[in-house]
Amino acid sequence: MSIWSPRNLLHLALLLGLSLWIAACNNQDRQPEQHLEEVPSGDTNENQHPDAQTSRDSLHFILAAGKIERQANFSSEFISPRNIDVWLPDGYSEEKSYPVLYMQDGQMLFDPTKTWNAKEWEMDEMVDFLSINGRMVAIIVVGIHSVEGDRYEDYLPEGPLESLAESDKAAIAEATNFQGKKLFDEALSSNDYVEFLTKELKPFIDEKYATKSEKENTYIGGSSMGGLISLYAMGEHPEVFGGAACFSPHWLGTFDTLNNPIPSQLLEYLAQSLPKWRDNQLYMDSGGIGLDRHYLPYIAQADSIIKATTTGSEEWYVFQHPSDDHNEDYWKNRLPQALVLLLASKH
Repeated sequence: MSIWSPRNLLHLALLLGLSLWIAACNNQDRQPEQHLEEVPSGDTNENQHPDAQTSRDSLHFILAAGKIERQANFSSEFISPRNIDVWLPDGYSEEKSYPVLYMQDGQMLFDPTKTWNAKEWEMDEMVDFLSINGRMVAIIVVGIHSVEGDRYEDYLPEGPLESLAESDKAAIAEATNFQGKKLFDEALSSNDYVEFLTKELKPFIDEKYATKSEKENTYIGGSSMGGLISLYAMGEHPEVFGGAACFSPHWLGTFDTLNNPIPSQLLEYLAQSLPKWRDNQLYMDSGGIGLDRHYLPYIAQADSIIKATTTGSEEWYVFQHPSDDHNEDYWKNRLPQALVLLLASKH
């Protein structure tokens, strides 16, 4: 159920239609027409980072639509090298130009045979279906791989945490997951990650591909920790990213559910960022079971902050899905809703 109420019947009908389509797909053994895509590699950094590829990486993807060009071990002055998968829609032409969506955890987007949990976002299926049927414009999707061992350092926004007491910072540095494994091996690097996005990756993509490079055609998105860094990237650079899609943002930052100072800092950052945005779009959602159950009070507070800030003309959306869990099976079902709200055929 949505916390945000659609402002007109057209939006409501559109979202209902998408929901019915998703339900129909899930109630049958959907087998999209697939092809084996051999992925052209970009230049490989000679100083290959050991975590930049896993044993599941391959230069072949099973895709339902489009093609992928991989920039293998993309080097950076700011962060460790990582693979960048650039998905181009069917009919991609240098004679046209396309909006770009930058997605975190890019290895989870296209092919379940390449992912750690055998799940995927079905990004190629969703974008292809929606664009062919006129629900959204054709886009380029840039899948930025996360690097094992660096993900929490790269994705936890450090700016909102700078004002914390030193004791709180020390506790965060020693945080562990539910299995007792330490989350952070090094200092936070999310500011460097955002610099990588804006100063290295986006200029490269704009130079190599036929993009619409202006703010209103540049989007960023992700889930869980990827949702947090997407929000932070637009908060830091609203002049670069015109929209952010934040699926189940991990408000906890760590896995501490008691006396955790991170959620309040992130919400305060949201409150400070919203008034600075001009014509920026925000989609944010949450499930209600599994890990997502811990987000319920924070997604409600985020919604209250947005309602208190909005003048009625902004495109800021918050949705809650109480029966959804914390994985790609649920995020892919909510993906069409976000894509249409942010990328309806208006460009």
